[in-house]
Amino acid sequence: MFKCSRCGYEWTSRSEAPTRCPKCLTTKWSDKKIIGVCQRCGRVWVRRSEARPKYCPGCHSPAWDRKRVLYACPKCGVTHEVKSKARSSLCPACDRYETRKKPPMRRYDSRPPSGIGDVMKIWSDGNGLTLSMVEGGKLTLSVGGRPAATEDLAHWCVENGVTVPVASGGAHDDAMDGMLRNLAMSMYARRGDYEGRARELVETCKMTYGEAACIALHDEGLTPLQISMRLDLPFSEVMLVL
Repeated sequence: MFKCSRCGYEWTSRSEAPTRCPKCLTTKWSDKKIIGVCQRCGRVWVRRSEARPKYCPGCHSPAWDRKRVLYACPKCGVTHEVKSKARSSLCPACDRYETRKKPPMRRYDSRPPSGIGDVMKIWSDGNGLTLSMVEGGKLTLSVGGRPAATEDLAHWCVENGVTVPVASGGAHDDAMDGMLRNLAMSMYARRGDYEGRARELVETCKMTYGEAACIALHDEGLTPLQISMRLDLPFSEVMLVL
């Protein structure tokens, strides 16, 4: 009885040394089975040899065997991947190099800041829960540096009888700080609401859960970059889905 180390098929053969597996047709059926696991997308595959593969067959990342190291900026709450130890202090949103500090972002009188580069932290509990204003006045709640939920700042200000400059000013009194804390707790409580929508898309549209989660989070208001950080997926994969 022979067993293929690649596909697990078992068979009997008249030959004492079969050339190939009759099921998957590999000629390396008797070679040692070497499993490759991508540290970026989680893909598991059988490697052809002991030599290190050049890239992952799933996400095509050449750094498939290196775990992703994330850095959460203590100033704005944005999380990014650290490419090297020498650049671990560089934040893509506010550029935290001590010798190359950008000028502080100006305060807006009526219109909140816009664009992914304009990020301003307006509240934090000091334990990883952060409210930041990004992209046209959209509030993002980050938990440990990862985007969790979004809220329209202008709409929230109207409902609570405050102005955008007061809410985003940074120097809050106790009352304003309490309102922002309640908002953060409310957003934190509904951070997993997208999962029900994702399961529904899996059943009705016959898509994978990862694809459904991307669409559900996008419907919740998260940008493709935020979805990439939230689900720990390559940005290119998120863009393919959206």
